[in-house]
Amino acid sequence: MSAKTFDEERNFDMNKLFNKFIDETKAIGYETISNTTILMLLSLILSKNKECKNKVILQLDKDKIIDTRDNAL
Repeated sequence: MSAKTFDEERNFDMNKLFNKFIDETKAIGYETISNTTILMLLSLILSKNKECKNKVILQLDKDKIIDTRDNAL
């Protein structure tokens, strides 16, 4: 799934964004959220059938993930 979470041309690295998110939310106890949870949330937002299975996540368009990430985090 790393192909869905990194794009050098668009300067997108979801791991960096996720780490920043965790740092910002530690004070309210959200440091246990996994990066997989964020991908699942993006799948629920973007998929036509509103599923978050691995198969569905792998079918998501990377550009749509990048464009939607701010709404999920």
